[in-house]
Amino acid sequence: MKIRHHLFESFVIVALLFFGATRSCFAQCSIIAEAATESHDGIVHIPPNGTAAFSLSTTNTGQSCNITVTSFSIEIISGSIVTLDDINSTLCQTNPQNATCFNPALPAATVSLPFSAGEQPTFSVFLQALGAVPPQSEVCVRFNDQTGEGSVLCVPLTSS
Repeated sequence: MKIRHHLFESFVIVALLFFGATRSCFAQCSIIAEAATESHDGIVHIPPNGTAAFSLSTTNTGQSCNITVTSFSIEIISGSIVTLDDINSTLCQTNPQNATCFNPALPAATVSLPFSAGEQPTFSVFLQALGAVPPQSEVCVRFNDQTGEGSVLCVPLTSS
């Protein structure tokens, strides 16, 4: 699994996510994901015991595939990654015109969809903190294909 995330001047986080690059010389999914936060600083600000959300736009520049999208939260402690249980996350595929959830109709733990070459689905990720957000925390969105290969885009979290 490859983890790549970059912060650009526009404060949109962009990741180039390649599937199967190490296992096959055949073309696979190649997903570009961009995260946009409400604060426009590339960080999800979530108050203690509060809620927050951010959106993702994606593009498949590779071959068509079926993907499963999930989200989870992590904290980096002394260089080690620890899963956070204090932040609940759900997501949905959205209508890009009005951000309405349609796959599924209500946010859920996972979203599965066929991802055609050239397609540009959008997603919303919803967070609920159970207390204060620990320092050096991130929310991550994982894109896995039908073989289990996948990549992750992570966005920094902070208490606000």
